[in-house]
Amino acid sequence: MLRRMAPRLLVVAFLFTAFPASADMFQHHTSQAEIEQRIVERPLVVGKGWVELSLGFDWKHSASEFLTGDSKATVGFVPDKHYRRYDNDGRLDFRTWSLDARWGFTKGTDVYLHIPIVWNSLQNSNVGEDGSVVNVNTVALGDLEFGILAQLLRKVDPGGRFNSSLGMHLDVKAPTGLESPGSNIPSPGLITVLPAGTGTYNLGLDLEFKQQIAIMAVNVRAGYVWRASNVVMYLAEDDWNLFQMRLAPGDGIQWDVGLTFQLANFLALGLGGEFEYRFLTKIGPSSAGIAACKNCDPVADSDGLYLDGYGMVSVTPSRSFQVDARFAYTLGGRQAFLIPLEDVSPTRGWTASGAVTYRF
Repeated sequence: MLRRMAPRLLVVAFLFTAFPASADMFQHHTSQAEIEQRIVERPLVVGKGWVELSLGFDWKHSASEFLTGDSKATVGFVPDKHYRRYDNDGRLDFRTWSLDARWGFTKGTDVYLHIPIVWNSLQNSNVGEDGSVVNVNTVALGDLEFGILAQLLRKVDPGGRFNSSLGMHLDVKAPTGLESPGSNIPSPGLITVLPAGTGTYNLGLDLEFKQQIAIMAVNVRAGYVWRASNVVMYLAEDDWNLFQMRLAPGDGIQWDVGLTFQLANFLALGLGGEFEYRFLTKIGPSSAGIAACKNCDPVADSDGLYLDGYGMVSVTPSRSFQVDARFAYTLGGRQAFLIPLEDVSPTRGWTASGAVTYRF
């Protein structure tokens, strides 16, 4: 009997020794790169073999006193000096639910996708008939973003105190969002739908560097965003000739500086500033061609320097789970000059954000 069972026992023993590292999709795989629990020690990329899913919510609020400013780069909060008040109850709210996915398909390269669902709302007493308050609410798909993050340099300190990472982002925004205002007559009082997308493409390229110094990390990012022109549905030539118009949102030079402080293995605090210099936005006829917007007319005061300051809290109970909360406030620049679209005509105000992230 032992002779008959011996071959079977050998097969079972072989299976146990040949496949000792099996794991399901939500368990750590031996082929995955190591990822640190402490945020300041992590590289810019998520790591080979890891998948990261995030559910987020952003709320940008702009009241009537934030709708325009009298300077392109003033910093402060004094009414009539740094911005002009309007005698109405104007209020813009841009809320976004988002699903973000990131996959580390090589040791130093991530691919990512951003899917937004936008809830925009406008309240204004100056555009309705006889001063009546206009309330417009729209929920729709926004513009998708996708891209690649390539880590160009990674240095690991054996003591875990002076890690560094250098990466390059290539980012694309596609015009998948709703862009119809619900009326082809260009009057604010007749708008029944707030666009959720710009109707234009963006292409961004930037470099980011992260340097850990003990319990602190410094992040510096600099890049350029090219905003292509396109014929959009929310602009018309005039009240009588109701053809769509071509919009060329101003390109942007962006740079950010941020500091992260690791207060505990599971807790980090961050603060920083986000800067952008935007070139003039232009509007013109709906002609086609390579130089379609060569003779477009610039929109006055649509260029200038923008500055937002932010603070954030990150909780990481484990390397696979993370919760983030963030608050940002406009410190300089920004004025609304077109239909409410943050990516085209950004407004002053505050932005509250939160996200829950799981990695496996």
